[in-house]
Amino acid sequence: MLVKPVASLPSTGHYEVKWDGYRCMTAVLDDGSVQMVSRRGASLGRAFPELVAAVRRDFPRGTLVDGEVVVWEEGRLSFERLQQRACPLSLARGHSRVACVRSRRVTLLHGWNKAPARVE
Repeated sequence: MLVKPVASLPSTGHYEVKWDGYRCMTAVLDDGSVQMVSRRGASLGRAFPELVAAVRRDFPRGTLVDGEVVVWEEGRLSFERLQQRACPLSLARGHSRVACVRSRRVTLLHGWNKAPARVE
C-alpha cells in the first residue's frame, strides 16, 4: 500500500510513524548478551554489530527494546542501504553506512522471561 500526503488526519484512530526499516526486538539478557530479532524471527545482530554494542553499553540487563533498524543517507532514510547492510556479501566486505534503531518502546523486565519475542 502506497502512502500519499493529506492535509489533515481524521480525528479517530491511532497513528504511528512508518519508518523505512526492519522492525526488531532487541533484548539485553541476564548474562549481558544482546539478541536482535526481526519480525520474522531472523537474527539481526551479526548484520548490525554497532547496534548490539550500543545497546549492551547503554541499557541494563533485562531491557527489551521494540524498534526499527534504519539507515540514513543524505538526510533521509534509505531502505536500499539498509538491505545492503544486511546482505551476507556486505558483511564479508565490511560496510560504510551506520545503522540506528528508532525505538517504539523500551521496557525494563524484572523477573519475567527475557527471551526476545517475535514482533507482530
